[in-house]
Amino acid sequence: SNINLKKLYEFHLKSESIATLAVQERKSSRKFLFDDRMVLCGWKNEKSGERIISVESKSELTAYSFSGIQIIDPKIFKYFPDKLIFSLVELYLNVSAKENVTGYVHNDDELMDVGKVENIKGAESFFG
Repeated sequence: SNINLKKLYEFHLKSESIATLAVQERKSSRKFLFDDRMVLCGWKNEKSGERIISVESKSELTAYSFSGIQIIDPKIFKYFPDKLIFSLVELYLNVSAKENVTGYVHNDDELMDVGKVENIKGAESFFG
C-alpha cells in the first residue's frame, strides 16, 4: 500500500483509541462496521449474512473493508487470547466492547494483496 503512515499514526494519537484500523470502501465480502464517529461497532459477512454487533450505536453503521494495516496501543496486549493463533477480527470486536477501536479511511490509496502469488508481480511493477 502507499498509505501515508504518518497521517495514520497522527490520526491514531488524536483518537486516543486502543487501536486504529486502516479501512477502505472497496469490494470485499467481510467488512467491519463503524458508527458515524468511525468507532468500531461490529462486523458482517456479506456472502453468508452473518453479522456481529459488539457495540450498540444510535447512528447508522457503515461497512468498510479492513486493509490489514493498524496502529495499536501496547495496552491492547492484555486482551490477547492465550493461544498462539487467533483471529484479529475476533480480537478487535472483543476489545471494541470495552475500549474504542477506530477506523481510518484511506480510500485514495492503493492497496495490493501480496499474500497471493499472482499479485506479487503487479505489486513489483506498481511500487518499482
